[in-house]
Amino acid sequence: MRIANGLVVLSVAGLLAGCGAFQSVSYNTELQSVERSERAVEQYGEYTLAREETEDGPRHIYEDGLLRIGWFFDNPTMRLEMESKMAYSVRVWLDKGEFRLPSGRRDRLVRGDMSYRERNDAVPPLLVPSADPIIEESAPGASVHLLPRSKIDFTAYGGEGDGHGSIEEILEPTESDADSMAVRANLGKRFSVTLPIETRRGVDNYTFVFEVTGAKIPGGDGDAQVVGEYPAEE
Repeated sequence: MRIANGLVVLSVAGLLAGCGAFQSVSYNTELQSVERSERAVEQYGEYTLAREETEDGPRHIYEDGLLRIGWFFDNPTMRLEMESKMAYSVRVWLDKGEFRLPSGRRDRLVRGDMSYRERNDAVPPLLVPSADPIIEESAPGASVHLLPRSKIDFTAYGGEGDGHGSIEEILEPTESDADSMAVRANLGKRFSVTLPIETRRGVDNYTFVFEVTGAKIPGGDGDAQVVGEYPAEE
């Protein structure tokens, strides 16, 4: 579990910014498949999946005739980057989407830019601008951090509204002294994110299925232990 002190209005995104200072178990995931409605298949054709290594870690890329989508798995969140290929904007109804955890539990999505006070509110949709530069003067694309609602907790105390927020990881354990067998037990587990995507033709559900393929466990002597498949550092 990751914890940070702050005000009641501290957003999840702000909390995440202060959580990367310590070493923890790092999991490697792969985007295995994407489930779409028959209409989406007919309208936007076959899809392709790719993976590229970036400074922020592996980026999983989905592409069809409607969208180009990049995913970053940053336990405890998923970062979504989306570009439309249409000459009009596309809306993603996050409040109607869902996260399916490795345990099989289904949960609602929460945006990382929502405050703790807003975590039970309706989730604002994600608006993806038109790909037409004449219509949209700004660069096309939109991005957001997503996480399961059940992984967020907040406890307020004192008269000044001080408190601490915590976010549980999607995959556990993550402690630096985690047992390798417990980490290895996550290999092969799957989780998914479902996004209802609205165009002028209607709303289609896209379900992105990820699988845990490996992990790196930090060692006290500086030597990390790798289980499963994990990209080598250059």
